[in-house]
This record gives sequence, structure tokens and C-alpha cells, in this order.
Amino acid sequence: MAKIDIVTADLQSLSSKMKAAEGNVGKARMLVSMAQNSLDIQVASSSAINSRLAGAKKKLTAQKTAVGAMASLTVQAAEEFTRADQGSGRIVNDLFDNLSRALGDMAGSLKNFIQSIVVKKHNQTASVFLPAGSILTGSVISGLLGPAGGSGLAHGSGDGRHETEPDMGHTDEKPAPDSQTNHTPSPEEEAAAQQAAKEEAAKKAKEEREKTLNEINTRYKNLPNSKSKKGFKHKCGALTFQQLYAMGIVKSGESADFAKDYASVLAAKGKTSKGYICSGYTGNDALDKLLAANKGKLPITNIVCSFEKGGNIPSNAGHALLISKIDEAGNVYFVDNTKASNYKAVCLSLKDFKAFYFKKGSNCSGVTHLHKP
Repeated sequence: MAKIDIVTADLQSLSSKMKAAEGNVGKARMLVSMAQNSLDIQVASSSAINSRLAGAKKKLTAQKTAVGAMASLTVQAAEEFTRADQGSGRIVNDLFDNLSRALGDMAGSLKNFIQSIVVKKHNQTASVFLPAGSILTGSVISGLLGPAGGSGLAHGSGDGRHETEPDMGHTDEKPAPDSQTNHTPSPEEEAAAQQAAKEEAAKKAKEEREKTLNEINTRYKNLPNSKSKKGFKHKCGALTFQQLYAMGIVKSGESADFAKDYASVLAAKGKTSKGYICSGYTGNDALDKLLAANKGKLPITNIVCSFEKGGNIPSNAGHALLISKIDEAGNVYFVDNTKASNYKAVCLSLKDFKAFYFKKGSNCSGVTHLHKP
């Protein structure tokens, strides 16, 4: 076998070239891969564009259909409008015809009504003296009232009554009163009128009640302690004083150390610094005494009530509250920190008010009415 001589330098050069070729092949593969990716992206973009074009084409087709439908509806609407316009002309003509007939009937009814009044007037007259001195009774006069066109007289609407011209020698006479003036209401009519009056009175009472409650609530919300929902908890005396102060009935310092004494302290003053008379009453029947003293003078406003501990009053300091008003129906309006009011204006019947504050075991230490001289 022949001997092959291999030059080491050539092998190294060939190896280097092969490595370079391998690198070039790798780069070529990378370029091919990038080109493939770019192609995929373009294909995807083309697909998306085609999809959007298809969607747009579909929308255009739908819009075209809708426009066609709208055009058809417009034509139909125009035809309907034309028919309605033609019909409205007929309706208006019919309306005027009916209105004319109704006015004619109304005029005839009014004419017959006046005619009946005139006939009644003459039937009520004992006699009529003619220039010749003849005396004709009312019934004869009715007989002489001929048909329309005869001596200016006309028949009524089939009821046998007639109307006359207002010239029978009695131009100074006053027309007879309408027969309905002396109408005596039936029991049903009286009941209906009474019911209507009751409903109207109830409506006015409701409006007045809501107005009073709103006034009390508005005043309460503006009091210093009312910023907190329970700012007057255990502070009934402060709630009473702040209301009186806000209304200009008392000035600063005109209060009491204990709520149970507030009514009696005011009564002892006789008159507040703002000029309000303090009329005091004592005992568990103090409120009844106040009502009796003001019988027929309702409503009564600005009443301070004080209670000792007992009944629904658990505090040793007692309790005080301001009754803003007692109305004509005996309703009591106030705001208080007890469960009877719970920090908002309420309207209780006098019976319910007494049931809570004058419960068995309660001890009213005084009631004072603050009023102008």
C-alpha cells in the first residue's frame, strides 16, 4: 500500500474553512427561519384583513337592507299620512257639524228653560189687567200664547209650556227666581256634601300637621347639640332650653339646674326677659288645668312640662320637654329624647301623650305656658 503524506497545515486550513462554512450554514438557517416567521406574520395579517373585509362587506349588506326597509317604510308612512290628512279633513268637518248641532241643541234647551221660567212667572200671577179692563188668569194667558211665528210667541220643547216676549205691561217686574233656588237637598245630597266637607277638613288638617312637624324638625336640626343623633341623650333640659332660645322666648341663663324644676322656675319668673308671660300649673292634672284655662283658644303653643322620677322617667334629675303645639283636634306636637319621640318631631293624640308621660307612677312637677301678653 502506497504511503499518503498529509500536510498538517493544510488540514488545519481545511478545518477552519469547514467551520466557517458551518457558521454560514447556521446563519442561512436563521435567515430562512426569520423569513418563514415574517411570511407567517404576513399570512396572518392577510387573514385578519380578509376577515375584516368580510365583516365590513356583511355590515354594508345589512345597512343596504336596512336602508331599503327604511325607504319602504318612508313610502308607507307618506301614504298613511296622506290618508290621515284626507281623513282628518272629514273628521274636522264632522266635528264642526256635531259642534254646531250641539250648540243648536244647547240654545234650544236654554230657550226652553227661559220659556218655562216666564210661563211659571205668569202662572203665579193672580191676574193680568189688559187695557180694555179684562182680567185674564195665568192659565188663560198660557192658552193665548200661540205657536212660534204667531204674535212673537214660541212653543217649548214638547212640555206644553210657552215663552212670551218681555212686554206684557210689566217691564218693571223682576224675573221670577230660578226654581232650583228653592231646591231642598235630598238626604243623599246632604250626606254627599257632608262627606265632601269632611274630606276637605281632613286634607287641611293633614297639610297643617305636616307643616308643623317640618317646622319642629328644621328647628331641631339647627340646635347646637343636634349635630349628633343622640347629642341630647340625658340632656332633656338642654333640648328644652335650646328650643326656647332659638325661638327667642328666653335668653341665655334662663334655665334650671334640674329638668324636674324647669317649669316651676319659669313660672316663678312670671315673665321671661323676652317678654313672654309664664302661666304655671302644678300637679298631675296640670296639663288638664292648662287646657281648661285655654278652652276655646286652641291651638296652644310653647308649653314646658317637668316631671319627677317615676313612671317612664328613670332619672333622678327628672325630665323636661317642650310641647310645641296642641292643635284644635287635641294633637300634641313635640320632639324629645325619650322613646316616645326618639329625636324627631312627632304628633301624638292627647290620650297617647298622657299614656306615656302621665303613666301611673309619674309625678308631674309643673306645666308652664309661655305666651305673649
